Amino acid sequence: MIVVIFFVLVVLFPPTSDAAMRNQSAVPVNVGLILDFEMPISRISNSCISMALDDFYSTRNHTKRLVIHALDYADGGVVGAASA
Repeated sequence: MIVVIFFVLVVLFPPTSDAAMRNQSAVPVNVGLILDFEMPISRISNSCISMALDDFYSTRNHTKRLVIHALDYADGGVVGAASA
C-alpha cells in the first residue's frame, strides 16, 4: 500500500532538480578573465574560480549569475587585453 502511494505521488509530482529550479530566472552577467594558460598558476586559478562560483551558487539562490569568459593571454600585448 505504501509503495503504491509513493509511486502515485512521484508520478503526480515529479521531483525537479535544485539546479533547474534555481536557474529558471537567472540573469547572466558576463565577466572577462585574461590568463596566460601556458603558466600552471593560470590554469589553477581558472579552476579555482569555477569551483568557487559553483560552491557559491549551490548554497545561495541569486537572480544574477556570473558567466566567466576566460581568454588566453599567450600573445601578450594591450590589444589582446582590450579585446576581452
